[in-house]
Amino acid sequence: LEAAAGELLGGDVVDTGDDAPHPVPGKSFIEIDFQKDKVDLMAVKKYLSARCLPANPSGLNAPLPSTVAEAAPSGAVEKFLSWLGDDARQMDASEMEAQLKQSSILLPEEAVAMAFKAGRDSLILTTRRALIIDVQGFSGKRVAYNSVPYTSIRAFSVESAGTFDRDAELKIFTRNHWDMSKVKQDLRKGKADILAIQSYISSQVFGAYDGSSGLGPDKAPDTWPQSAGGVEGFLSWLGDDAHQINAEAVNQRLHEDTPILLEDEVVDLAFKCGRDMYVYTSKRLLFIDVQGWTGKKVEYESIPLKYCTGFSVTTGGGMLDRDAEVKVYTDVPELGDVSHDLRKGKSDPLQIQKALAAKLIV
Repeated sequence: LEAAAGELLGGDVVDTGDDAPHPVPGKSFIEIDFQKDKVDLMAVKKYLSARCLPANPSGLNAPLPSTVAEAAPSGAVEKFLSWLGDDARQMDASEMEAQLKQSSILLPEEAVAMAFKAGRDSLILTTRRALIIDVQGFSGKRVAYNSVPYTSIRAFSVESAGTFDRDAELKIFTRNHWDMSKVKQDLRKGKADILAIQSYISSQVFGAYDGSSGLGPDKAPDTWPQSAGGVEGFLSWLGDDAHQINAEAVNQRLHEDTPILLEDEVVDLAFKCGRDMYVYTSKRLLFIDVQGWTGKKVEYESIPLKYCTGFSVTTGGGMLDRDAEVKVYTDVPELGDVSHDLRKGKSDPLQIQKALAAKLIV
């Protein structure tokens, strides 16, 4: 059932007792083959969308409007694929919305916020889901419409293209344990605003989460040197050593120079490890991974705090054990836990303990 791939993401695997058989990896989804031209796949997709993407989660069992079962217009899918074309670009959201509704792919009340194309594939961010249209095969007639409801997203990352890379990349980590636990989509370099993409997904996944600081008035006393603005200035400012850095300076840069954070989101703590950075905000754990020889390829990975399930802080030992360690356990099957070292004497790991405790222990 290619047209509905991913619609059922978010189903929990429940252990019904000690004697219950464990789920078999690879069986976390249902797949049904249909004879070509004998089944209206768009009508099936429309029905599953109405069931799996409700405006009100409490209304999952509510009766559906009769229009949900209506057949898609004849030739609608072919016209839509022809309209998509084969070049790489950011697409007009209102035009994409009109085409998707004409093809009966969107729900009546669903709107398109952003749409991008890379090669034959497309990424559409709607008010209900991330929709990835994957055109397959030599002829391009085999198409998978992969839907990931925002309620099923457990973490995500955007990665800028490097000096020698053609594409940027979006990764979405879902609550699924096996099939589609991670979804990747390439985005053509210079054709997609990856910061706008991550900001929109952030607002959908944890925008309503409490944005107050977990440390209250406690702030690190460090000062930070000035440098050029923008992404280049931000990467230059990161430097190359390992220590705890001033949270207010990082907060300003992640709101202004590289606008990653939401308006009501604040940085509680920030730590450097080589060229990389771990940032603890009031809504997420943000890992900034600087890659490649030039350092122009950067991945911004976000794990919402509401999907962090535990943490441990280990202080540094004697002369042979210079580093402290922080480990955060997550409810993200593909990631598991996230850990990083902190140089002894250059950071206060107990501040992480305080910030995470304030956010996770309720």
